[in-house]
Amino acid sequence: MTAPVGPADGLRYDTEVDLTNDNMSQALVANLVGRGARVLDVGCATGATARAMAGLGCTVIGVEPDPEAAELARESVARMFVDTLEHLDLVAELGAGSQDAVVFGDVLEHLVDPVGALLTVEPLLAPGGAVVASVPHVAHGAVRLALLQGRFDYTPTGLLDETHLRFFTQGRLHEVLGAAGLVAVELRRTRLGLFETEIVLDEGDFEPALLQDVLADPEALTYQFVVRAIRTTEASDEQRVRARRWAEAGERGAAPSDRARPVGTGTVTLDAAPRVGIWGLFDLEDVPAAVRARVAELELGRRLPAAHLRVAAPRPSTDAAPLGDVGLEPLGPRGALGAQRWRSELDGVLVLGGADLDAPAAAALYADRVSEDHPALWLRHGAPEPVTTVRLEADLLPLVTRLLPAEHARRRVELLRLTGELPPGERMVVVQAGADEAGAAAAVAAALDALVADDPDLVVVVLEAEKSRGDSEFLRALATTVAHPTTVLTPTHGLETLLAVLATADAVVAGSEDVRTLADAHGTPTAPLAHLLEHGLPTGRGAGSSAARRRADAELDRVSAELAASCPPERRVDVAPRVVALERATTAVRRRTSDQLAAALAAVVAARETANATTADAVDAVELAARDREITRLQEHIVAMNSTRTMRVLRPAHVAFSRLRARTGR
Repeated sequence: MTAPVGPADGLRYDTEVDLTNDNMSQALVANLVGRGARVLDVGCATGATARAMAGLGCTVIGVEPDPEAAELARESVARMFVDTLEHLDLVAELGAGSQDAVVFGDVLEHLVDPVGALLTVEPLLAPGGAVVASVPHVAHGAVRLALLQGRFDYTPTGLLDETHLRFFTQGRLHEVLGAAGLVAVELRRTRLGLFETEIVLDEGDFEPALLQDVLADPEALTYQFVVRAIRTTEASDEQRVRARRWAEAGERGAAPSDRARPVGTGTVTLDAAPRVGIWGLFDLEDVPAAVRARVAELELGRRLPAAHLRVAAPRPSTDAAPLGDVGLEPLGPRGALGAQRWRSELDGVLVLGGADLDAPAAAALYADRVSEDHPALWLRHGAPEPVTTVRLEADLLPLVTRLLPAEHARRRVELLRLTGELPPGERMVVVQAGADEAGAAAAVAAALDALVADDPDLVVVVLEAEKSRGDSEFLRALATTVAHPTTVLTPTHGLETLLAVLATADAVVAGSEDVRTLADAHGTPTAPLAHLLEHGLPTGRGAGSSAARRRADAELDRVSAELAASCPPERRVDVAPRVVALERATTAVRRRTSDQLAAALAAVVAARETANATTADAVDAVELAARDREITRLQEHIVAMNSTRTMRVLRPAHVAFSRLRARTGR
């Protein structure tokens, strides 16, 4: 992410808020506030966060001392106060207990008396109301490295914003909240690497051992803390205990000898290295099932950065390019042998979902004789000793944006259009349905034809997302009745392509509730198939369910702690020394591949523009043919870039580094 934006000095802090971006403080603030709340946004600047909250159905009142910024924010708020808290009597203006939430988005650090500001707004909170605040983390590793060079240079924005009057660490944040009679009940983080902030540093100036010492602090890459706090008198004993633990961790300064780290609502050890298997009853050619497997691996990797993770499939995929693409290990058809092997090679198994199998159903799935220790029956009975088995009941689909952030999805769709896999067009509607909806294919085709007739620029994409539901049957039925051209995407196009289309579409109409969840998590308007037939395309930006994301994170925290405990003491390792080398390698690869991709995309665009602007009368056929060949070569280069041997070799290191960088949680 870029330097944080906050609500002081107007336009300097303006930004666009992506509610699906869990590494953006404004998105975290809006999602912690939730849907349909009455909100006072203190220091709302140009209204970026207010717009995001309004999109969630909130009624927002703004306070902003900068008149120019306040004028821009007016369209996003129900009422605007162009003044500071010190000069307002908001209790008289709005009424005591009138607000469900008061937001301080990167504001407290700009105030002379942050405790006084919190005490001023406390009477406005309704019962159960909360203060949601974000603050920059002055103890970020970049600040520490600059101090070691004798520098504390202010910048226009960021950690050392020239208008900051206060500086916060985690411990100081909890101290200020406590002084105002508040207790943190949820704590999130945004993160940036040591050399990714606005603070200018040269990596070559620092010895690797020094960087290793800095990174040994689990909060070294924390850029901002985002907190939801309620009145201490309204907090439960459990919430007060958890807040005290967070505060104590901040006061300790996370010494390298203390490896405990907060992750969401739980605590796990950084140096645990359990051997963990991820297992679930899923068909690898179903997009939602593949997402669950990928998210489970990603999120366990974030929480257990030293763990050895293995993902097992119930059976081999028949597809040449399975959607999972995460080192899947098919356990069938010799499931009983697979169970014995896993018993000897794993410390714990994470079982996904609430599916339940009996012996006959497992036998049919695996086409073999099923014994009571068969892995399929772990869903019902739990794994045989000594393997620790934990079940994760919360759905992981709302966390899909962590697999494919919005910006990556947009760029991938741009690439698909350049390479011809998607037709050009500014507007795109995605349709998905299974065998149960095949009977409605003719009506769906008529509705789509009418939409395209009214809007010729509309691109229709039909998605085969769940083969197990018979999506191919619906595709065949639709193909025989639809008059206008459609683009069909199947699992052979890969998981990222299918998710990118769902994330960037103008509307998604799906028979599968899981597919609708994937689209909604990315903010795409979505509706069941019947909505298309009765009302047309859905409108209104989705935002997923912040409550569902919190449930998933809390469940992942719990199972991570259990799996960490399954690791024998003799196999615990210190992963901190690996961070420095992986950070260097990953940064270099990211810069090189990003430059190559940008150059290739620019070349394709330039070549096409030149070819389109030039007629055959002006350029001879030989030159036109040469340009066509160059365009084709560049397109093939882009597609093949990630398939090179270099990228295949470095991808595991990149994945491992991503896990290590995320070890401080959210």
